[in-house]
Amino acid sequence: MQALPEGVLTLFFSDVEGSTRLAKSHGDVAWAELLETHRALMRQAFAAHNGLEVDTQGDSFFAVFRMASDAVAAALAAQRSLAAQAWPPAGAVRVRIGLHTGEAIARGDHYVGQEVHRASRICDAGHGGQIVVSQTTAELVRGSLPDGATLTPLGDYRLKDLGQPQRLFQLSATGLVTDFPALRSLDIPTNLPTERSSFIGREADISAIRERLAEHRLVTLTGVGGSGKTRLALQVGALELGNYADGVFFVDLAPISDADLLASTVASACGLLLGDASGAGVASFEDRLIAALARRKSLVIVDNCEHMVEAVADLLDRILADCAKMTLLATSREALAVEGEQVVPVSSLAVPDDAAVTQAQLEANDAVRLFIERARAVKPGFALGPDNRAAVVEICRRLDGIPLAIEFAAARVAHLSVPQIAERLQDRFRLLTGGRRRIQRQQTLSAALDWSHDLLSVDERIVFRRLAVFAGSFALDAAEGICSGDDIDAAVVLDLLGSLVAKSLVTTLADDRGQTRYRLLETVRMYASDKLAAAAESDAVRRVHRDWYLRWLEATPLERLTLSIQGLGDVRRELDNLRAAADWCTANDQPNVLARLINRMNGFWWASEYANEGRGLMREVLRHGERVSLDERVACLAALAGSVGTTFDYGAAVELATQAIELSDGQASASLAQAMVLRAMNRVFQMSAGGADPALAVEAGREAAAAYDMACLAPLSQSRMWVEMCRAWMETALGDLPAAVRWWGVLITSSETLEDEPWTLPLALAGLAATLHVMGRQDDALRAASRFMVLPGLRATTVTMIRTLAVEVAPVLVAGGQHEAANQLLRDAVRDAQRFGILMADGQALSMIGIAEHLRGRSQRAGRLLAASRQVKGAAMHNGFRSATSGLLYLYYLPQVRAALGPDEARRARAEGQAMTLDSAMAYALEGLG
Repeated sequence: MQALPEGVLTLFFSDVEGSTRLAKSHGDVAWAELLETHRALMRQAFAAHNGLEVDTQGDSFFAVFRMASDAVAAALAAQRSLAAQAWPPAGAVRVRIGLHTGEAIARGDHYVGQEVHRASRICDAGHGGQIVVSQTTAELVRGSLPDGATLTPLGDYRLKDLGQPQRLFQLSATGLVTDFPALRSLDIPTNLPTERSSFIGREADISAIRERLAEHRLVTLTGVGGSGKTRLALQVGALELGNYADGVFFVDLAPISDADLLASTVASACGLLLGDASGAGVASFEDRLIAALARRKSLVIVDNCEHMVEAVADLLDRILADCAKMTLLATSREALAVEGEQVVPVSSLAVPDDAAVTQAQLEANDAVRLFIERARAVKPGFALGPDNRAAVVEICRRLDGIPLAIEFAAARVAHLSVPQIAERLQDRFRLLTGGRRRIQRQQTLSAALDWSHDLLSVDERIVFRRLAVFAGSFALDAAEGICSGDDIDAAVVLDLLGSLVAKSLVTTLADDRGQTRYRLLETVRMYASDKLAAAAESDAVRRVHRDWYLRWLEATPLERLTLSIQGLGDVRRELDNLRAAADWCTANDQPNVLARLINRMNGFWWASEYANEGRGLMREVLRHGERVSLDERVACLAALAGSVGTTFDYGAAVELATQAIELSDGQASASLAQAMVLRAMNRVFQMSAGGADPALAVEAGREAAAAYDMACLAPLSQSRMWVEMCRAWMETALGDLPAAVRWWGVLITSSETLEDEPWTLPLALAGLAATLHVMGRQDDALRAASRFMVLPGLRATTVTMIRTLAVEVAPVLVAGGQHEAANQLLRDAVRDAQRFGILMADGQALSMIGIAEHLRGRSQRAGRLLAASRQVKGAAMHNGFRSATSGLLYLYYLPQVRAALGPDEARRARAEGQAMTLDSAMAYALEGLG
C-alpha cells in the first residue's frame, strides 16, 4: 500500500444500511455477490475522482481525498451508480455516506485522531442513499458544487462520542432521492456548554477517565490551576452522553461560596424544579435533591470543588449512598477524600522533548498543537516554520505545558511575534492575560494561581513561597531543612508539603532510584517567588538554601563525590539546586563559598557532559585571586588543569597544573598530587602530539612517581586513583604497554576497595582489555571485557565519560564474537556523541566502529570510517583521541586496514571518508550496527 497522505484531507466513510437484514433475506451466496458489486461501484467512484481507499471492512469503506470537491464528486458518482444498479427483488443495496474535512494524522497503514471519529459518526447518522456533509466540507465546496447539486442545512446534532453538536448538511443532486428521516442523533438531556474552540490532545487521558467511570461512580480530576481539568471533564462528559439515558449535566461551583447553596446549585444545573424548602413538614432541599436523583441514570460533572471541599464531599457521599444509578465526575485542586473516590491527576500537556526535531514531530505534540490552534484563532495565517519553531518550543517548555498559559501566550500572536513572546516570559504574569469575557478567576495566569493560594492555610503559604528557592526537583530532607524556621518546625514540613501536593501546587516524581522527589512547575515557582519577595524573605531563604546544599556536599565523603557512579548520580539529581547555590554566591560576591561548592564537584565536572560549565565556574573563582583561600585555589587550579586537558589543550593544562604546584609551595595534599600527575601526563601527551621535547618523558615519569608517593602518604584514595588512571594513560602514550597493564591492574584493585561502585572500575577494565588485545593476549583481554560487561551499574550509569571512553572495549568484544554486546555499546556511543556534543566523542565512536567493521571483514567500510574519524570537529588539529588507549587501537589497526585494502582501495576509502560530513559519517556508521 502506498504511503498515506497527511495534512488536511476530506475523509469519506460509507456503509450499507441494514446489511444484516439484507444478508439474511438474500442468503449468503447472493449477498456475497451483491457485496462485491457494491465494492466495485464504490471503487470505480474513488478511482475516477482521485480517492485513496484506506480501509474496507465488511460492507463499509474509508477513503481519503486531497480535494473536498473530489470527495463530493465521488460521493455523488457512487450514489448514482448504486441507484442505477438493477438489484434483486429481495432488497436493494442502499449506502449512506459521510464526508468531513479535517487534519488527518497517519500512523503506519491507518489514520488516528478525533477528525477520523467525527467523519465516521457523521456517516452513522445518515440513512441509505443519503450523503451527509460536515460544516467544514460544506464551506469548502459551496462555491464549486457540480451542476445540479445542492447543499441543504440539516441543523445541529449531537452524535455519539463527539463532544460538541455538529452542524450538518445534506448533499443532494438531480436524480437522487432527497427525502430522508431525521438524522440519527443522541436525544439526551444535557446542559453541557458548547465549547467555542477545539479540544486538543489528551486522547490517553480521556480514555483512562472513561475507563474509570465505567467501573467507579466517583472520579475526581485534580491538578494545578490552568491545567485544563474543566475542559477535560467537559470533553469526557460529551463523549459519555450516549451512556446515560437521563442525561449528562455540568455544575459550576466557582460562583458560589455558601455551602447552603450547594444542593440548589446542583438541582438547578440538572434541571430539577424542587420548590421552596421552607415551611413546617417540608423535607430539606438536599433530601428532595437526593430523592429526585435516586430515580436517574445520569452523569453529573461537579466543577471547582476546592473551595468547599468538605461540603461537596458530604453531598457527593450522600448521592453515592442513596442514588445507585448516579455517576459523578468532579474537578478540584485536591481530592475530596470520599470513600470509593478514584483520583486522576491532570498533568500539563506533553511538551516537545529533545528527540522531537522534525516539523511533523513538533506539530504532533499536544502543547505545540494547542499553541498553533489558538494562534490561528487570532491570526489566521499563522503557521509553524523555521522562523518561529524554536520560540514556540521554548514557550511551551517554559510554560510547563499548562494549557491556560499556552492559550494566553498564543493570544499575543495577534500583535507580537513568537520570539517577542518568548523573550517576555520572564514577566509572564503581566504578559499572559485573557480576554475580557473570561471568568474572573482566569482573567490572568496570576489570578488562576491566586484562586489556589487564597485557599491555603497560613503555614501552607509560608512553606509554599519558600519552596520557590528550589530549582528543578528536590528531596524531602532538603525541603525540611530549608523551609523550616520562624514558627515552622521541620517535623511538620512533611505534612505541609503533602498538603501542597494534594492541592496540586507541588508535583511529585520518582527519581532513577525509585525515591520520591518534589517539584514546582516553573510557572508556579515564579508565582511562589513573587510571594517570597513580597514577604521580604528572598535573601534569607536563598542563603539557607545555599548553606544547606554546601553542607550536603561537604558531608558527603569525597570518594563518593568524585569516584562513585552513585555519588555522581546524586550530584546530577541536585545539579539544578547546586547551580542555584552557585549563582547566589556569584550574585552576592562570595567567591570563597563558590570555590567550596565547585571544588567538591570536581569529579562531576570531569566525568559529565557539563565540563565546560565547570570550567567557567572555576575561572570565575580564580578571577578573585587571594580573596579565595589558598587550599581552594590550588584545588581549583588542579581541577581546571584536568578539565582543560580533556579539550586536548595540553599546553594550557600544563600551565594550570604548574600554577597549582607553585602556589601550593610543596604542602602535600590531594590537589597537589593531582596537579603533579596531570602536569606529567599532559607533557607526555604534548610530546606524543609533537608539541614538546621527548626528553620531558623522563622528567614526567619522575614527577608522576612523586605524585603517587604523595597520594599514598594519607588515605587520599580519590587522589591515588586519579594518579593511577593517569599513569596508565601515560605509559600507553609512551608505548610501554606492560607498564600500562600493571597500572590498570593497580587501579582495578584500588577501585575494588570502595563500597560504592566507582566509575574508575569500568574505565580500567576497558583500558586493560584494549591494551591486552593489542599485545596479542586475546584470552586475557576477553576476560577483562566480559567482566566489564557484567558490572551492575554500567548500563544505567549517568556518567557520560564512562560511555564515551569505555567504548574502546567494543573491538575486544567483536574479536571475541560478542557482536550484539559490542553493537549496543557503539550505538550508545553514537547517541551520546550526538546528544551531548562532547569534544571528539563522535571521532572516538567512528574510529571504534571502523575497527569493529574491519574485524568483521568489512575493511572498505573500516577505511572510510577511520578516515572520517580523523576529520570531524578538528581532529586533525591535535592527536584527537578521547584517550591514549583509543589512540593505541587506532594506530594498531590502521596499517591492517590499509594492508587488507591495498594501496589503491585504501586511498579511495580514505578520500571517501574524508569527504563525509559528520552527520553522513554517523549515519553510515550506524548502518553497520544493525
